[in-house]
Amino acid sequence: MRPKLIFLIAVLLSGTALTLRGLAANGIAASTAPLDEGRMTPAGGDPVVELNRALRTGRATLGFGPRHGYLPSVLDLLGVPRASQVVTFSQASLHGPLISDMYPRAIFFNDDVAVAWVPGAPTIEVAAYSPARGPVFYTLAQSTRQIPQFEEDAACLACHQSPRTLDVPGLLVLSSPIGSSTGVVTDHRTPLRERWGSWYVTGLSRRWRHDGNRLGQGWLVSLYDQFDTRGYPALYSDIVALMVLEHQTRLTNLITRAAAAYRTPEIVPFSMSETVAELVDYMLFVDEAEIPERIIGTSGYAEWFSARAPTDAMGRSLYQLDLKNRLFQHPLSYMIYSRAFEALPEAVKAEVYARIAEVLSGANPSRYRHLTHEDRQALLEILDATKPEFAAYRPTRRDASRLAVALVAGINAEKGRLPTPAGGPGSSSRSIAPRPDRPRTGRW
Repeated sequence: MRPKLIFLIAVLLSGTALTLRGLAANGIAASTAPLDEGRMTPAGGDPVVELNRALRTGRATLGFGPRHGYLPSVLDLLGVPRASQVVTFSQASLHGPLISDMYPRAIFFNDDVAVAWVPGAPTIEVAAYSPARGPVFYTLAQSTRQIPQFEEDAACLACHQSPRTLDVPGLLVLSSPIGSSTGVVTDHRTPLRERWGSWYVTGLSRRWRHDGNRLGQGWLVSLYDQFDTRGYPALYSDIVALMVLEHQTRLTNLITRAAAAYRTPEIVPFSMSETVAELVDYMLFVDEAEIPERIIGTSGYAEWFSARAPTDAMGRSLYQLDLKNRLFQHPLSYMIYSRAFEALPEAVKAEVYARIAEVLSGANPSRYRHLTHEDRQALLEILDATKPEFAAYRPTRRDASRLAVALVAGINAEKGRLPTPAGGPGSSSRSIAPRPDRPRTGRW
């Protein structure tokens, strides 16, 4: 490893405590309150609808600046952290003709909202999750001629509802060849070496390369010398924020598809059981791409994200990042706390909880071999502490003992030491009998 890179990594590691202070000095901390505390967002509601109402009644106002228009106020009022900024020069956008590597598009996000801004563009783009409708797409005119209002833009569905979004209204992250308006969808299963074409990527690692940044460029610590950054709220397009966004976009689409499959089975051509199985597998990071070497974000986003609540009594949470071998320390998606997940029909949530409980109690060790016994135990304890409704789907003590034995037997059978016992893992799709107090769904 080159001495210069060793020194740089050492500085970053020893200076982690200073990173967030640096963000505050640059005005970023103003919108890095917990994502769940967007000031205009009622529990379970569409945050843009509520913000529109607040703007009309005078309960909220949007400040307008010469370079970025309403952007900072929009981020603050929707509870979207500026440190989540990721930057792309792909022209696959409503404002594609305005976008280049010198005038890239900035995207900001939290669990429920994504905001996109292009220098000089006439509108800001926003996508927000509606419990009743799934993702809804809006634009906000960058004009002070009248009271600002977000307008729904159904034309966005031309790109945002297709097989690439699982045929439901959704979001996606594309890796595109430079100069192309097309690309491939990426998520946490995509090999890291094949990600981020036409994205700026700031962060550090070693001994591998991704497809981001300009041709021939290596790792970037910040964007300060890449283009005119005046007007951009942050100097980063953080690699960790990109990885979180990739994970989140597909999971949101899977949640939307599960809700649609339940509510309109006559017009949605999805098997409910297969839809739930795919959703749970993705939540549990089945087939997650390996991280080649440790990844270090340089914007402070990783430290902020890992510190989010809720946590259990030991301080563990589903937000804690790993970035050495996998994305998260505890491989079950934090989106289980999101408005999108909470808005699922109760019968769908019941099936998801039941399937998660099965897996974490030892079912199907071959399919979920990436989950160690310690992983499963930690996840059960975190869910017990932070998701009280999950307790109804936990197996009984007798079930847990039987499944623990089956788990060990299944692992040994894979190694050729023992045959898998009859009735063990893989003998049926449902290993745990429903508890008497478990809600019955009747849709499967």
